[in-house]
Amino acid sequence: MHGVFQILGDAFIITPKKKPHNWCGRKVYGCTPKMFNFEAILKQLQWVQSEMYQRYDLIDKGEEPPLTNFVVDEWRLINKNIPEAKEIMKEIITVAREANLRMIALAQGMQVKTWGFEDESDLEECFSDILIGDFAISQCLSLRRKHHKQSEEYAYWTEVLIFFKQSTRPCMVANQPAIIPDLSNWQRDITPKQDDAPLLPSEALGEPLRTIWKFCKEQADWVAARDLLRKGYSTLQGVNTEKVIEYFLILQEKGYGEIDLSGTSVKFKVF
Repeated sequence: MHGVFQILGDAFIITPKKKPHNWCGRKVYGCTPKMFNFEAILKQLQWVQSEMYQRYDLIDKGEEPPLTNFVVDEWRLINKNIPEAKEIMKEIITVAREANLRMIALAQGMQVKTWGFEDESDLEECFSDILIGDFAISQCLSLRRKHHKQSEEYAYWTEVLIFFKQSTRPCMVANQPAIIPDLSNWQRDITPKQDDAPLLPSEALGEPLRTIWKFCKEQADWVAARDLLRKGYSTLQGVNTEKVIEYFLILQEKGYGEIDLSGTSVKFKVF
């Protein structure tokens, strides 16, 4: 999962522990000068809380604050060791999204008690749940049990369940089956910028995203996955149509273009 979060643009991480290869090139709070630095974690959570209210002052003036992503990992451990964290997190969960502060929280459980909010389960509605592996399969089974065995809904979730059990990375997002992008051949450029000039897409993107973006830019029109694969680029060897669509989704998420799902084939167009 750490690799998936590497595609985020402006983002920082709050976590008490990490391995050397995790969160490369990101600002991490809670692991320096040593791991389990809960004082640093509390300070950064307080910063998020303060930044949130300052952004609402901007919104009140008609300004749109920039989108900032941040990841909170090992929340149960943070909640256990920082008494103040629970109340701060409640505020962040409730109102930070409208201030363009988007939190991605990681937990090894599906229950509200994982977050320490047993008496405030409505806070769960502020999240879009992403379930992976056995959690996704369990949720699929739960959704199927809600329908009669002769219904179309039951048949649909049965097909999803079969797909999940054949997949190495079953995933559900907001109770819908999803595909986790394969980022094994993608690398993010973490070279520090020498000045404040914004990086061009050709400089900011790693392969094969750079090749895909460049080809689509040259076409100046909608590009189907099969059109891209016909070019025979070496950076796309072994990549199928489904993989190209995943890369299209990444480029759209990063703000480099948009996807058209209305036709018989998925197409992408660079902004």
